[in-house]
Amino acid sequence: MAGKITELTAASALDGSELVEVVQGGANRKATAAAIAGLITNEVIDDRVAALLVQGTGITITYNDAANTLTIAASATAPTTVPVVTDAGTARTLATADAGKLIRHTSASAITDTIPANATDAIPVESVISFRQAGAGQITIAAASGVTLNIPTGLTAKTRAQGSSIMLHKVATNEWDITGDLST
Repeated sequence: MAGKITELTAASALDGSELVEVVQGGANRKATAAAIAGLITNEVIDDRVAALLVQGTGITITYNDAANTLTIAASATAPTTVPVVTDAGTARTLATADAGKLIRHTSASAITDTIPANATDAIPVESVISFRQAGAGQITIAAASGVTLNIPTGLTAKTRAQGSSIMLHKVATNEWDITGDLST
């Protein structure tokens, strides 16, 4: 065995018949350098990459082995309208059906909208629910037990005034961010 790096056999002097020790399945094995190089082909790499990629909502993956191409296409489009739900009540527990909608409160009295725990109603993560204080009643967003509501520092989970709009965005299983024209 060579003691110094300068004493190692140059790679250009190797003919592929040299034995290389490899670990396979936890066991040490020996194989020739040529045999190992033959296992690592573009085809093997292409197939492995194709197997690792997973399609998602609005994403299509097409692997054409013969043409040696991989195409990733997005087909999702953003909604062009937001449904409006007019609510004259003073209390509401949010539900999956509210996701992607604007809840327009028209009450003259104070309003409380409650975010339910995921165990009660599993509103999907990434859902957005918007609110508009169309009446004189201030909107308060309350979180059920076990729900975290992230409120910007110095503000409250209440609309500032009539005409204010706020938005909830579900960021984790029992966690929501609130943004918009919030009261201090």
